[in-house]
Amino acid sequence: MSQSKGTADGSQFGGLRPRPVIWHRCTLASLPVLVLTLLGLSFGLLYVAAMGCPSSSTSGTGTVAVVVAALAVWVTVTGGTIGSWPSPVLTLVFWPIVIPKVVASALQARWKGAGRSGAKRAMDAMDDLLTLSAVELSRRVVTRELSAEALTRLCIARLDHVNPRLNAVVATRYSEALTEARAVDTLVRSSGFDLASASPLLGVPTVVKECHELQGMPFTGGVVGRVGVVGQATCPAVLQAMNAGMIVLGVTNTSEACMFHESNNPIYGMTNNPYDIGRSAGGSSGGSAATCAAGAVPVAIASDVGGSIRIPSHFCGLFGHKPTGGTVSNAGTYPPTGSGAVNNYCQLGPTTRHAADLMPFLKLLSKPESGLAEPDDSLVGVTVFTLDTSVGSRAVRSRVDPEQRDALMRASAALAGAGVTVKVLPADLANKLVSGNDAFGWWVACMDLEKPSAFAEIITEGLGGAPSWLSNQWILLLEFTTAAMGISKTHSLPAAGLAVVEMANGLVSDSYRREKANEMDEVKRSFTALMDSENGVLLMPTLPTTAFRHHEGLLRFLDVASTCVFNVLEFPATTIPCGLSKAAALPLGVQCVGSVGMDHRTISVALKLEQLGVAHWVQPAPCQ
Repeated sequence: MSQSKGTADGSQFGGLRPRPVIWHRCTLASLPVLVLTLLGLSFGLLYVAAMGCPSSSTSGTGTVAVVVAALAVWVTVTGGTIGSWPSPVLTLVFWPIVIPKVVASALQARWKGAGRSGAKRAMDAMDDLLTLSAVELSRRVVTRELSAEALTRLCIARLDHVNPRLNAVVATRYSEALTEARAVDTLVRSSGFDLASASPLLGVPTVVKECHELQGMPFTGGVVGRVGVVGQATCPAVLQAMNAGMIVLGVTNTSEACMFHESNNPIYGMTNNPYDIGRSAGGSSGGSAATCAAGAVPVAIASDVGGSIRIPSHFCGLFGHKPTGGTVSNAGTYPPTGSGAVNNYCQLGPTTRHAADLMPFLKLLSKPESGLAEPDDSLVGVTVFTLDTSVGSRAVRSRVDPEQRDALMRASAALAGAGVTVKVLPADLANKLVSGNDAFGWWVACMDLEKPSAFAEIITEGLGGAPSWLSNQWILLLEFTTAAMGISKTHSLPAAGLAVVEMANGLVSDSYRREKANEMDEVKRSFTALMDSENGVLLMPTLPTTAFRHHEGLLRFLDVASTCVFNVLEFPATTIPCGLSKAAALPLGVQCVGSVGMDHRTISVALKLEQLGVAHWVQPAPCQ
């Protein structure tokens, strides 16, 4: 797909939305001082631990003081409502960087009135029409009970109301959307209109992740060097949806280069969660999920290479589906996936408020030859295996929130009560998935072996060359340092950090990566054999926790082992919302995974749980 530079401020689109209400960036004066102070304390602690430390009372007292101070700051910032402790290892390493950012964000949130009460004020009660499924809305359009133009105007009004607080949609195309809606109404009124053959989502508004090329719209992927790049065509998956009568209102925020589980980048800023705008909407499709959850559109287009559909869907209380590898075309997306295995690891897919919308939407996005089967919510002959923990060692991931585990138990009990066969996943297979850090290692190894270009090259596109006397290694470290201090204008901290990790990971041999990939293939064969022999699916927590506070992602980035492992296994996976937590009124959820080609089976489980009343989207609470 071709693209060209437009004006950097996006004025040809009616202007990029204004700077969000909460701009998650600390002042230049205060943050470096705090970071350097905390780094000094942290390195002192690490030195004491590494050197076996002098056993003097002074040293011991100092170490205890540092630990207590860190915990005190953490508990203070989180208001004493930590639902799940983050990784001990990552907290030890990153707390000097993360704590100041969380503190700054929390202070700004309180200053702007952005706690849960602020979120409620922003999410005023929506029109009842906007709570309906996309399939039902389309039915009303084609039977002329509702015009597509009226529906589109209603969605536009809702989007304009919620977006200033969410910062989810970064550029709009309202004029074109209304023109397309009127064309749908003309079609429906025409004498030759065939109701029986109408698209199941005809006349339904949606939004598209900004990293998918859409003609005339920004196409940066959150990469600063691409500011002003405008889509010259529309990527095939989105074009198929539009040709089926769906109406795109705009493009949504993402993480920088779509490679982190919080949607934040130097171009557009941070996207907020509609249930609590002091928390993350997830990433990298957080903009699409937040827009859908807030009621501005019934469904949204997202993509997933490590959990980027499922994580935002989970954080925002939605259904989300990562298709079997190769089901949907990745052409016209940024970063490009190439023609190798990454083209299967990464998949576009739907995020929706109702399970009934998943398969109709997926079929509109998928390749014509995908041959997707229809879901059957009776689940006759299906075995649901359960795993009540998350993937990876507890040392490097967050503790599983008890309410997350309870949600899984409620879902499995409801299925068993409805006559569905429910079993615990066999211990040998469970241990292969959960023990150590193998699953995340498989994802890293496969991505390193198959990626079409280095991540550092992607995030530096369009920024110009560096001085010849400065090596790439020093440039990356410099970028990471400035990002950690909050003063980088070109990179977010997670993106700069990933580039540094990639550089260090270059020391690992390809033979070792292939060894890890072979380990994964053995697990894939074992999982497939079990699922195929019992018509099975796996039900497990999507992530260990509910939505975390802004900037906590570095302490929890290895939590994504629970999602990314299924990308490289190329298995379909559906995130299923299970109501709100009692502790913080945040969405809970489970993930249903099937073997290759069993998309209809995981979606069937979502349909069944929705039918049983366990799975459902909950409207973000209006002001009481």
